[in-house]
Amino acid sequence: MDDQPKEPIEMSEPVEMVEKSEITEPSTLQPKKKGTKAVDNDYFALCLCFGVTFGIIFKNLAIGIALGVAIGLGLNNSNSKKNKS
Repeated sequence: MDDQPKEPIEMSEPVEMVEKSEITEPSTLQPKKKGTKAVDNDYFALCLCFGVTFGIIFKNLAIGIALGVAIGLGLNNSNSKKNKS
């Protein structure tokens, strides 16, 4: 390897500076509202995590995932029926 210092890289075009007020944040960073699917899937994700954990503990991952999905979807379905009433 060469121990000689490398020459600095020169830019061909100048960089334009942008004021902070001109930068818009993407809509994905806004807080989620109740009633959207992203909030309604909380039980599914939580039960799936528990299912995977118990599947690993009891050395039967397929049954753990299946039970986690079934329980999570059941809780989501019952929760969505309550919200509609």
